[in-house]
Amino acid sequence: SDGTNGTIFANEGDLTLDVAGDIILDADGADVQLRDGGTPMARLGLENGDLNIANIRQDYDIKFKGMDGNTTPFTALTLSMGNAGAASFNAGATFGDAISTLSNDNGITFQSSQSSNNRIQIFFKDHAGAISSRVGNDISGDNAAQLQFIAGTGSTPQVTIASSGQATFSGKVIGGGGL
Repeated sequence: SDGTNGTIFANEGDLTLDVAGDIILDADGADVQLRDGGTPMARLGLENGDLNIANIRQDYDIKFKGMDGNTTPFTALTLSMGNAGAASFNAGATFGDAISTLSNDNGITFQSSQSSNNRIQIFFKDHAGAISSRVGNDISGDNAAQLQFIAGTGSTPQVTIASSGQATFSGKVIGGGGL
């Protein structure tokens, strides 16, 4: 094509852009579209100054993939468009500040991904990253339906609350005014 109609057409094979400098896409319409056989599939665009990455097919996900020391690509992050954008991280997530949740049921759900280990633990760490305490279900590993609290790095729970409601304390219970 001579470029006068705004179309570059390759009837067969691939099209490679190989330049010594940068490749710049400057669209006054503020969108770059990805199409397959003429069908719109995804869009990269600007809207009110925000960068938008959109999979414009209904209920298809957006996936971030990479390679980590081997030749097999993996999905690091999946944003589920069929589930209102729910994010699934492959190997955990680290946040630089507090985590806030907004949910219709006012709750946070923790679920083990391993069927052989149903333990869920929440670790509390100091500023240096050392564990100061933890809380979780079945931390001691006896597969009982219970909630356990451990202060420090030990493995013995100081407080265990069974599903029956019975509480067990590993030390003295000290109360003030009415216990």
